[in-house]
Amino acid sequence: MLGNDLTCAGDALVVVADGVTVDLNGKLLTGPGMGPQTWPQPQLDSVGVRVDGRKGVTVRNGRITDFSTAVYFVRVSGGTIEGVTASKGRYGLYVHESERATIRRNVVERNIYGLHLQDTSESLIEENDLSRQTYNSPGGYGIYFYQGRANRVMRNTIENNVNWGVWYSSSRENVFFHNNVIGNRPQVSDSRTDNLWHDPETKEGNWWADHVGRDGDSDGISDTPYAILGAGNTVDPYPFMERDGWTKKTGLTVDHYRPPPPRAARDVRVVAVSGGKLVAASPRDGRATPLGVGATHAALANDARTVYALDGRSLVAVDAGTGAASPRLELTVDALQVVANRDGRNAFVIGPAAAEQIDVRAGTSTRFPYEGAPSAIAASYKHNQMFIATRDGIDMLYVRSGTSYTRGGHVPYTIPLGGTPVAMAMSGSGTRIYAMTRGTDVVQVVDTEQLVVIDRFSVGAEATAMAVGPDEASLYLTIADGVLLIDLPGKRVSARTPLPGRAVDAAVSPNGDELYVALAGARLGIAVVRTIDLAIVHVIGLDAAPERILVASI
Repeated sequence: MLGNDLTCAGDALVVVADGVTVDLNGKLLTGPGMGPQTWPQPQLDSVGVRVDGRKGVTVRNGRITDFSTAVYFVRVSGGTIEGVTASKGRYGLYVHESERATIRRNVVERNIYGLHLQDTSESLIEENDLSRQTYNSPGGYGIYFYQGRANRVMRNTIENNVNWGVWYSSSRENVFFHNNVIGNRPQVSDSRTDNLWHDPETKEGNWWADHVGRDGDSDGISDTPYAILGAGNTVDPYPFMERDGWTKKTGLTVDHYRPPPPRAARDVRVVAVSGGKLVAASPRDGRATPLGVGATHAALANDARTVYALDGRSLVAVDAGTGAASPRLELTVDALQVVANRDGRNAFVIGPAAAEQIDVRAGTSTRFPYEGAPSAIAASYKHNQMFIATRDGIDMLYVRSGTSYTRGGHVPYTIPLGGTPVAMAMSGSGTRIYAMTRGTDVVQVVDTEQLVVIDRFSVGAEATAMAVGPDEASLYLTIADGVLLIDLPGKRVSARTPLPGRAVDAAVSPNGDELYVALAGARLGIAVVRTIDLAIVHVIGLDAAPERILVASI
């Protein structure tokens, strides 16, 4: 039991035996500050309570502030953290390679990272306040699971974190219910289908502050499921109508939930940059038709219908269905690439010497210096960040400007890949980037929260383009003489087919049933490839060599 407050220049307390209870007795541990960012490694220069390789250790009842990490459990079995306030660190609570942990009634606030669980299984996270983590991305989330399995998360408040409230990354069989999730940006992400966002016994879920629904039978549960962001396309089927609704509920849930019927296939329009123009076609058209807009590069907006056409120092928004174009927006940057920001309002262009963010509704823009020689670009889900393929890897670039964050154009971290990416693609949920560098046949997998390569596997050929399937279980690679289908869970080539021309870009139908490949060389066109067996079913003719291809829903 701690008798006095402590101020420490390094670690405060280190546990070196099993079965120890560290009772902080309501006292305050103060460290030397959070220290410099060490991402992708955890910042462990100073730790309030460090436990490594122990069993049955309890840390409880105190305040820990201004350490790199307040409490760090690694390789701990059956440990408990309860009644601890962890603040003003890079990490609040970090639980790593541990099992059967209990994390209960803690307050984790104003850290860069809130509660971080990595390779941790069969643990209980309950009655914690995981709120107000600050922005210094990567970070700003309330609770982050990486490769977590069979954990139960219940009766927590996850509120006003600057980035994700809850992020499941490569995590499975977790159960999340009776939690208040409020004002995070975004609230949640889950790319799998085997995590539960409700209690299957009581048929009770969580309160999501941004959920809109009605309760026709007055059982306290909305009659409308809450959609969980991510490739898992899952839901909380029994969201509560009010905060802490489980404490006020007196009767059984009236079960209105029925799994939705299979989603109807969407009509698509294939759009290409070809011969300095924007052209479009339906998948069975004989030839593509010009849309009357010049283009050197193009990107698809979040509505999956609007195309941003970049033409030198101008930008035009084009409706892929009707061909209607917006007034031309003039740019200040000699741009090579354009991408749609995930906020649904801004486009972002980048060239060899500068970048610019454009509000396509208001026509206003902000310019940033940048000298990364970009070769590809993808927008993050998180607060105006861009991932840019450059000389030695992938830059993460901040593009936000304004009163709350003014360092627009700042590159806080480069993810080293050992060379220049020749192909790069991001998953639809924004949690993974797949990249291949010049002169290799190795796909490198980047976790976009950890900003680190988490996996590598060989496919036997160098890619010219990549596209991720909507289920995020399939990766399509075009190579010099064909296209490969990669089974991502198995990390293997599951199908291969030759192409009638040189592939320069590829995109997948939102239905997941077709792959479209832009062909240059002796054969010009857009190959329509059936994804189930990679059979070429049609080729759309083009009048000039394509450079970019997109698939819009209409």
